[in-house]
Amino acid sequence: MEDRNKKIVEFANKWIPKFADKNVNCYELVETDFGENCLALNFILDQGESFCNKYGVHRADDCINVLDKVDDIEALASAIFSHWRYFNHWAYISSEINEYRDWFVKMLEKLKELALKV
Repeated sequence: MEDRNKKIVEFANKWIPKFADKNVNCYELVETDFGENCLALNFILDQGESFCNKYGVHRADDCINVLDKVDDIEALASAIFSHWRYFNHWAYISSEINEYRDWFVKMLEKLKELALKV
């Protein structure tokens, strides 16, 4: 496995349990090093456009519906990073991320799966 993919697996292994654990405060998900971790892996902030265009979805919420078709690790990483950035920067209140914990878990699990395939 190439070094970047190994780091992506480590990233997913770090964040999946945090998003899955309902006892983790929403601020620990939003006001943390998640963004720095994404940047260190060269994930791109494009508002999820690359993912939406490639897989024919219109909103980040709908990404879950096409996960079985996803094979582009870069588009998936961009969707995850961009959606997190929404909660970190644009959301009215950070606690809105609580409604998307399962979304992040599923997306990160798929990211890990793709990283392990290489």
